Amino acid sequence: MCPHCEAVITDPHATVCVQCLRPLRPPPVLRLAFPAGEVKIPVGQRLVLGRDAGQSPVAATFTQYDNVSRRHATVSLDAAGQPRVRDENSTNGTYVNGERIPPGVDVPLREGDLLRLAADVTGTVYLS
Repeated sequence: MCPHCEAVITDPHATVCVQCLRPLRPPPVLRLAFPAGEVKIPVGQRLVLGRDAGQSPVAATFTQYDNVSRRHATVSLDAAGQPRVRDENSTNGTYVNGERIPPGVDVPLREGDLLRLAADVTGTVYLS
């Protein structure tokens, strides 16, 4: 049932109500929970993770970690809701579940993955 107009939804994969054309589910948000704070990325957006406030709007989350590069990695959530991370040629590497990812390559993320920047900063991936 549509939560807005109560129309019967016959397609279990439908994202929009055919009656009122409103979304059936809220758009996904990628959340990264780091020890120093949480980072949120809405669908269709990219965000640089790093210590340089000119490059990363969430730099305050990482400024205390000297081994995190100024422009360390980019995380994104594409229109289909698939989260990804790309290492931006960081000095100390980006890791997913303990495996170092190659620089410049978009690597898919899943719910519960551990995303580590350098040796000190590990965050958990959540999709909501």
